Amino acid sequence: PYYKSEALVNIARALAQAGNNEEAVKIAKLANNAANSITDSDDKARALVNIARALAQAGNNEEAVKIANLAINATNSITEPYFKAEALAKIVTTLVENKNITSDFPDPGFGVQTFSGSSSKLSTPQSENLLIKATVSMLMEAKNPWDHFDALLRVAKSTALAILPLLYDEKGN
Repeated sequence: PYYKSEALVNIARALAQAGNNEEAVKIAKLANNAANSITDSDDKARALVNIARALAQAGNNEEAVKIANLAINATNSITEPYFKAEALAKIVTTLVENKNITSDFPDPGFGVQTFSGSSSKLSTPQSENLLIKATVSMLMEAKNPWDHFDALLRVAKSTALAILPLLYDEKGN
């Protein structure tokens, strides 16, 4: 189911790039149906965040935010803190990269093809709240918050250096 979902996401993103947003949304919803049968929590979170990305690219921000929230919730089933923090870091990275971006998408580590000139606007109050929720969860799960400095830096470049030492000290490390 994971690879089926990813293949459908790639098709949806290609359709969105070509300007066929209605078809892109339909295909992204098929990808979501495939993702619903994924049993591995990490794979499910990765698939869902890629679906959210495709929906945002197709201009369906409301649905993209819902799916991104499902991706965050999927990480709750990951029992190993390191892997949970890693999954959340990938979600944070994707949310940040899709916030008012109208240039190339770098691959956030999920193996998704990059489409030149793609456009995505995932910047709403709901997506900002999701970004905060994912970032805080990521940092709280991390044994060492410095492991995810790259994700934090993308979220808050100006305050990242000030925040991490405080979190590090608070955790007693």
